[in-house]
Amino acid sequence: MPLAFIREACVVDVSGSAAARPVPGLVYFHGASATVDPGPSDELCREFGLRLFRYVRPGYVGLPAAPELSLSEVAASALDEALAQGFDQVVVVGWSGGGPYALAAGALGRPEVVGVGLLASWAPMNPPASGLPRAVRFFMRAAQGLPRSVLRGALYVVGVRTAGNADDVYRVARSWGFDITDVASAYEVRVWHAPGDAEVPIAPWISRRDVAVIEQPGSDHATSQETWRQVMAWALGQSA
Repeated sequence: MPLAFIREACVVDVSGSAAARPVPGLVYFHGASATVDPGPSDELCREFGLRLFRYVRPGYVGLPAAPELSLSEVAASALDEALAQGFDQVVVVGWSGGGPYALAAGALGRPEVVGVGLLASWAPMNPPASGLPRAVRFFMRAAQGLPRSVLRGALYVVGVRTAGNADDVYRVARSWGFDITDVASAYEVRVWHAPGDAEVPIAPWISRRDVAVIEQPGSDHATSQETWRQVMAWALGQSA
């Protein structure tokens, strides 16, 4: 069973000025939740002339779970499928729990990746940042010591019924297997984040000097249309 789907509505029109230079596609990693968020709208993709690949991780929307896969292995699967769909140059973007997968895609060092964007994303946290909700901190700590099967059972009891969501918690809570500094040395890593975000704190990003943090107004964890416009404009600038 395939692990991804593509929306062909977002295909760049090469009849105009866009044909004069390469235009990257955008590979989007959704957040960690019970449902799969769509990311940028098809209309916005058309407006900016960006082809969009929405990658759905194992364990979501009826796809079989793959708990044995690491962040990097899931990211590699996304890039493989994007290449199979004709994407030869991509900017990888992840929102919230999808951010670590976008970073993992950058850490692979693959030539098709030209930029890494993060939206209200998780950062490496050990211990979990104090700005996280108390229940999230509890399960992040539990994930560092419990077997995956036990963690999934505990999350199920409190209402986390999506296998992919539980596997995201497990992967993000443990060692990511790569260093963000190495990713930032290869690409400009941009982080769009609201300082008042109560679901995923901005503080771990502010403390870093190897990423560019663009603070967004308000306290919303979701990505606004205006933020997506910033992301799209930046993504276009990453083409060779």
